[in-house]
Amino acid sequence: MHKALTVLSNGETLGQVTVQQQTNRKIFGTFTPGQDYEKLRPLFEEVARWSRQLSEAEAREESVDYYAWDCWIAAVAKLTAQIKIPALPQAIEEFAIEHTGTVEITLSGDAV
Repeated sequence: MHKALTVLSNGETLGQVTVQQQTNRKIFGTFTPGQDYEKLRPLFEEVARWSRQLSEAEAREESVDYYAWDCWIAAVAKLTAQIKIPALPQAIEEFAIEHTGTVEITLSGDAV
C-alpha cells in the first residue's frame, strides 16, 4: 500500500500525492485533486499546458523547446511557492507536476 501525502495551500486541501517511490530528497507519485483544488486550478492548468507542449515535442522527436521548458519551470516555481505538505520533515524545493498527474517532489536539504 502506498502512502498518501496531503497537499495544502493556505491551510486548504488541494489534493493528495500517492507516493510510489521515495529517496532522501525526492518523492515520486501521482497527484489527485482534492476539495479545494479549484482555488489553484488555473496555475495547475498552466503547468499542465507547458508540460503537455514539452511531451508533444518529445514525441515528435523534435529538439527541446527551451521556451516551453522555461515557462514550465516558471509555472512549477509559482505552484511550489503556494503549497505545503505538512507530513514532510523538510521544506519543498520543487513540486514538479506533469500534465499526466505524475509528480516529482524535491525536498530542500534543510529540515523545517
